[in-house]
Amino acid sequence: MKRLDQATVDKMRDKFIGKRISVIGDVGKVVGKCDFLGYNEFFPSWGFQVTINRMPVSNVKINSIRLAEDKNIF
Repeated sequence: MKRLDQATVDKMRDKFIGKRISVIGDVGKVVGKCDFLGYNEFFPSWGFQVTINRMPVSNVKINSIRLAEDKNIF
């Protein structure tokens, strides 16, 4: 998969960091608060990485990143 340019990654960070998102990666679908989004220079084989609730999700499908609906039951 082609690597995204830094300007696109920065726009995605502005949109998703600190918000509840859902992604599909190597471990399947994960939902939670986005802490990091981008490429990990220490693990290039991970591809595009998203960290959700302090859990790194590697090889994320870019098209699968979405804002998640809040499911609070109050």
